[in-house]
Amino acid sequence: MSESEAQVANLNQKEQFSSIWLIPLIALLIGGWMVYQHWSTQGPVVTLNFATATGIEAGKTRVKALSVDIGKVESVELNRARDGVVVKARLSKSAEPLLNTDSQFWVVRPRIGTEGISGLDTLLSGAYIQLEPGNSKEITYRFSGLESAPVTPPNTPGLRLTLMNDSGGTLYVGDPISYRGFNVGRVEATEFDAETRTGRYQVFINAPFDKLVNSNSRFWSSSGINLDLSAEGVQLQTDSLATLLSGGVSFDDLPDKGPGSEVADGDSFKLHPNRKSILEHPYRYGVKFLVLFDQSIRGLKANAPVEFRGIRIGSVISTTPLDMRTVNQGEDIRIPVMIKIEPGRMGLGDQRSALDQIYIDIARGVLSGMRATLKTGNLLTGSTFVDLDFYDNVEPAILDMTAGYTTLPTIPGSLEQLQQQVVAVLDKINNLEIEAVLAESKASVEQSRKLLQQLEKTTLSLNSLLNDEALKALPEELARTLVETRTTLRDLSADGPIYRDFSRTLKDISKTMNGLDPVLKTIEEKPDSLIFGKPPAQDPLPEAAQ
Repeated sequence: MSESEAQVANLNQKEQFSSIWLIPLIALLIGGWMVYQHWSTQGPVVTLNFATATGIEAGKTRVKALSVDIGKVESVELNRARDGVVVKARLSKSAEPLLNTDSQFWVVRPRIGTEGISGLDTLLSGAYIQLEPGNSKEITYRFSGLESAPVTPPNTPGLRLTLMNDSGGTLYVGDPISYRGFNVGRVEATEFDAETRTGRYQVFINAPFDKLVNSNSRFWSSSGINLDLSAEGVQLQTDSLATLLSGGVSFDDLPDKGPGSEVADGDSFKLHPNRKSILEHPYRYGVKFLVLFDQSIRGLKANAPVEFRGIRIGSVISTTPLDMRTVNQGEDIRIPVMIKIEPGRMGLGDQRSALDQIYIDIARGVLSGMRATLKTGNLLTGSTFVDLDFYDNVEPAILDMTAGYTTLPTIPGSLEQLQQQVVAVLDKINNLEIEAVLAESKASVEQSRKLLQQLEKTTLSLNSLLNDEALKALPEELARTLVETRTTLRDLSADGPIYRDFSRTLKDISKTMNGLDPVLKTIEEKPDSLIFGKPPAQDPLPEAAQ
């Protein structure tokens, strides 16, 4: 083979080699490009930790956001601690900006709770995982899934608060928060602290109602119907229908106080058991007094009113707050009751400086006869309260100290006094000599019987006397005497003859006395006229000569 033929052969071999490997190379390039294209368009894988995998299936359960499919569950496995499950889901590339650190995932299932019925669409389509985007700018791919849908979405404007309750009662997630009957929020989470034995509840107040909360706001549990039978009477309060069915929380400002300062997100408030407890303790300052009763305090409970002539000035803090051996040193057993008198209720202001004035006023009142006593406030329930008032004819007393507490003097209550009077009357009746009284009564009855017998004999004698003929003739003689007397009186009357004769005689005597009147007057003026006679009268002179 010549040199030229060898070169041509080598050239053909090179051309044949390049043509064979060109197609696989192109296929490799296309495959690489497809892999790169798939990898560049594939979304992230998120890891979700749930307590259970109820309703979640690998390759089937979808991930949604605002009802739009954004991914699918790839695997479901137990975690290393075997106390939960780890769910891995592949999301679309467009969903990656939604994976904020405060985003929330939960499984949507059919649910019936206090907040209503939800997830009915999953009865046909099956359960799915819901994504609620957050507001953070940081991205993460590991989340702790929620066991139920959040009551309040993360982007909802409003105010989150913490309520603390140590007096019993339970709230549930989704219970309504109301202000004067209007629903303004929800309970988001509940927790019980075993160390402090305090319930903690996270609540959310929707905007713009969050502006209603201030430092003077008070929260209390609403049970729908509140029936109170206390010393102040019977009170019935009802809330909305939703509160009646599921309970909830209500809040309002303290009465007679204006709005307080603004509160910040996360502030804490005390959760009171009812609205009445808020009105019973609206004041911060008060003076404690110990009251020792010599009678039963049955019906007296904590928070019972302390009144002065019908006006509430304080409250009962507790009954038997001390060891009874520390206040009783003899045979007389006294029951200790602790009360608190609040200056804010007496117009002195809810301030510390008014406490000394309360102590001075009470001390002066005790010197003037002020005493504490128990009175019945409700006959239906038997509830009692402590009443302060002035009494006459009480033994002098002053404020005393017992077990380190200032002690108010007491007197028995009105019911106790009535019982003592009834017992005294019964004792007097019991001390009466009933047998002697009965013997005297028997003797008196015997004497009365004898007297009646004598009276019966006297009556028979009187009847026989009245039936005597001589006694019957006596009325006829008496009648004749009355006739003669009537005739005599008729003669003496104005029309009778005797009266007319007597009248004429008196007229004659009157004329005679009138005729003697000039003679008597002359003798009176000139007594010697009876001897010398009357002097002659002077001759009259003419008027002209005068």
